[in-house]
Amino acid sequence: MLQKENSLKSQVKTHVLLYDALLKIRYHISLNSKKYMYFIHRISKIDSILDYNLFYSNMSILKLHPEVTLPRYAKYGWDTLLCYGYYQEIMKYAGADEDKIPYITTLEHGIRFRTQSWKGSHFQYSICCACQGPGRISEVYSLYPWKPVFVLGPYIHYAAPYYSSEKEQKIKSQLGKVLLVFPSHSWELGKQKTENSLFDIIYKKYADNYDTVLVCTYWNDIDAPIIDLFAQKGAIIVSAGFRNDPNFIRRLKSIISLADDVVVDDLGTNIGFCKYMNKPVYFECFSPRVLDDKFYVENFNRFHEAFYSENMKFSEKQLQQQDKLYKFFWGGEEYLKTPDEVKDICDVLKEMCLSSHYNINKMPEFIRTHCNGTKIERRYQLLADAVSPSVWKNI
Repeated sequence: MLQKENSLKSQVKTHVLLYDALLKIRYHISLNSKKYMYFIHRISKIDSILDYNLFYSNMSILKLHPEVTLPRYAKYGWDTLLCYGYYQEIMKYAGADEDKIPYITTLEHGIRFRTQSWKGSHFQYSICCACQGPGRISEVYSLYPWKPVFVLGPYIHYAAPYYSSEKEQKIKSQLGKVLLVFPSHSWELGKQKTENSLFDIIYKKYADNYDTVLVCTYWNDIDAPIIDLFAQKGAIIVSAGFRNDPNFIRRLKSIISLADDVVVDDLGTNIGFCKYMNKPVYFECFSPRVLDDKFYVENFNRFHEAFYSENMKFSEKQLQQQDKLYKFFWGGEEYLKTPDEVKDICDVLKEMCLSSHYNINKMPEFIRTHCNGTKIERRYQLLADAVSPSVWKNI
């Protein structure tokens, strides 16, 4: 009986529009889902940079109600639509309208530095995948060689700044020389031990060289003890906002833009974003927080070797290693797409869906038919390049 249920569920997920319709029905009968969307609308209106206290007071109340702050899936590709505003900014960049479903689905939210802990079943029911760097491609292809994987480079490239250039310049003139600090952040569904060593490092090693210490805190850590320590010392606390606020990436871009230098104490997506924006990043942590994951420990050591400096100067070898890590995990400028290319990707994915009647299992046939050749239109070439090279060897 369980196998039949799983088989039926799989069939439903394979038909994108049917799955989308069922998710919408579930959303409309869920009171918590409506609360969630109201919450996002409300919190997104707050400027969590210049009006952090208002953001803090609202977020503190809402954090007491996890049924409100945990995501509620309302349609196909909802995780792509909700996380950090990436999808919305990419669509605006391309001048493309948001359609009834997001055709660039499984838009990965961040950089994975740990061992893969899942079998990738969510890839199976996606129209395509998108990530920042080439380091993720082989994992998808090993499971689904016909699944298109688009490498887009650092997502922050596609985001418009939160403030106008005039307003940002005014804020910068008031702040002076800025050290931006990103304390390691927690995960809302798990627990993370709070460490205050970063606070001591900032004020012993860095703070005297700057006019302002700007601390960017994750929404789930607004009440972390280390944030209170920074505030009591006179640091300015800011946040990019709630995880599913569509303005998140825009605020983060403006926050990073205000910085002269950046300090982090853990591996995070923000490292590559800062590299893209030409902000020096200093890594201030000497031992990995996750010791039972060999892949994470290896990555931690590689980043520490490349980004740690005793005197805020990097050797040529370190700069080369930074560039290597940046290109592997975030793609670098090489993978950035023009607005026309993003528009072509959306158009060809929509064409593929229509031709396949939104059936995931029929989409490889569209790729075989339209994308095989040496002289094909750009949109088909972009799609051809997004599937595993191995599939073309047998055609």
